[in-house]
Amino acid sequence: FLSSHIKAVRALCGVTVFSSLALAPFVYPRSFGCEADSSIPSFAVELSAETTTRVANPHSCSASYAEAMHLRLYILASAALCASALQLPRLGHRLAPKKPPSTTNVASAVAVDPPYRRAVIGSSRWVSHAPPAYFEQQKLTIKGLRANCDVGEPIDASRPLVKVGGLAAGAWSCTEGGWLSPSPRTSTETFIMLEGEGSVDDADGTRHRFGPGDLVVLPRGWKGRWDVTQDLRKIWFVHSHEEILGASTGAVVVTPTSGGKVYGNGDTSVEVWTAPPGSTDVVSSPTEAYYVLEGVAFVTNADGSAIRCVQGDTVVLPKDWCGR
Repeated sequence: FLSSHIKAVRALCGVTVFSSLALAPFVYPRSFGCEADSSIPSFAVELSAETTTRVANPHSCSASYAEAMHLRLYILASAALCASALQLPRLGHRLAPKKPPSTTNVASAVAVDPPYRRAVIGSSRWVSHAPPAYFEQQKLTIKGLRANCDVGEPIDASRPLVKVGGLAAGAWSCTEGGWLSPSPRTSTETFIMLEGEGSVDDADGTRHRFGPGDLVVLPRGWKGRWDVTQDLRKIWFVHSHEEILGASTGAVVVTPTSGGKVYGNGDTSVEVWTAPPGSTDVVSSPTEAYYVLEGVAFVTNADGSAIRCVQGDTVVLPKDWCGR
């Protein structure tokens, strides 16, 4: 259920998708005790010069619903008021002492998560969800110095979220350095850059640079070179699938400013997805992964449990997921 215009990066396995959101009319799903009906009397709260959000009139709802509504209004308003002053945390604790962390080249501001926004690890039936706090640098597990490095002393760290079927999702960080990747990939990786800078070189020497906010796809069969020029952190989605004869193996780097398809090889599809406010019932779907760029939405499982998704969230829907 989309409570606002939404924009996200969407990856589909058997087709993969990343999507993003943007605030608009705001109503709540049935799990909050009130029908998701835009005809319900409503009032507006101005969040910014461009954006307003509306919720059902508390006098027409149960007390518990009204409390939930006011809490969410407070969170949304706080996010709007504070966003200009907040930035994604830099690679907080450095794994090796180098120059002081830069305050530039940081992805779009994301409001600090309230304590109750914890990750939800689903299964083969339910949605999995992680707020930005789940992938903070200090929560990643240090893997150590890369054994195959030939430039610097890159130290990487990671934290998985979930693996459903052939799709896995998580976060990865690395300090400055470089290394060869001579073996062809056996999966397609899509990632969104949170902070830092780097590049990958295709086997023919073509260099692809990327920075905060960029969307990168490394197809199955890709091989070449990695260079991290400024400590980076990313959210990744890896889809394991059979080789697609004739598919391109060159890296793809884009800045997801508008909707549209970014990559497709017949088994994996990556796109920037946008949608206006509204709701859609899903009877069956391919495995899908989303990184929310902007907006607000609810994802409701078949049992009625709902998860609120906002900017910076990571969402994974298993194959044949049903809900709204």
